[in-house]
Amino acid sequence: MVEDIRGGGRISTILITGAAGSLGRELVRVLSDKHTVRALDNHESGLAALKGDNVRLMLGDINDRERLDFAMKGCDVCIHTAAYKNLDLSEYNIESTFETNIAGTMNVAKACMAAGVKKAILISSDKAVEPVSAYGISKLAQERIWLWAARVYRGCDFMTCRFGNFIGSSGSCFEVWDRQRDTGEKITVTHPDATRYFIEIDDVVSFIIKIMEIGDNGRIYIPKMQEKNIYDLAKECTLDEILITGLREGEKLHEKLYSEHEQKRLIGRGNYYEL
Repeated sequence: MVEDIRGGGRISTILITGAAGSLGRELVRVLSDKHTVRALDNHESGLAALKGDNVRLMLGDINDRERLDFAMKGCDVCIHTAAYKNLDLSEYNIESTFETNIAGTMNVAKACMAAGVKKAILISSDKAVEPVSAYGISKLAQERIWLWAARVYRGCDFMTCRFGNFIGSSGSCFEVWDRQRDTGEKITVTHPDATRYFIEIDDVVSFIIKIMEIGDNGRIYIPKMQEKNIYDLAKECTLDEILITGLREGEKLHEKLYSEHEQKRLIGRGNYYEL
């Protein structure tokens, strides 16, 4: 069991938003071994696949505050993973992106306060650093909402984990390349110099659990991740010619783990940074 450091008790019930997503599924699988996990998602079939002795399936949406309050009641911890993440879809459907990623996150923060949750962990992205896309802007807004909640409410520790690209998640470049190979297409890369930070999804889960145990209110935690050239990764996946498609709208050549402004107060702690 995970200790509740601040209150001296133990964590028994954890709510995971976006539980049917790649990260949500892994969190449910690992955490339900020792805790009661409430899995909240609006993806019916994905949620149904999460059955387990300690798993409570909560069909609902973070934009539905009444349903969210019901799911949150009696929880010790909330891990907020729910978000629209696809870069192209977010740009084209900006209203839905902001409604879910920003307004929905505000709902989650307020529901944590109302329910007396002890710890709330937001899952953010390096796209929040100096954002140029609708998705990145929404992730930065999420981080600011969490920092606001940490300042205005003292009954819950609001903490953020900021990650790069998950290896093993749906929609990753590796999944796209596998599909392209299976259909006989050329593997595509947007730019030969493009780089991204990568982390194994198992390491993401371990890091979140670690922060759940040791994290402090109002802090942002960033694991030290490997930066890799996308073109070099693609060459490891095929002997054929790689098709360069060009950077998409809202896509950077290089991502950053933290901004120049944040660097001034960055603290290195072993294998992660703290802001």
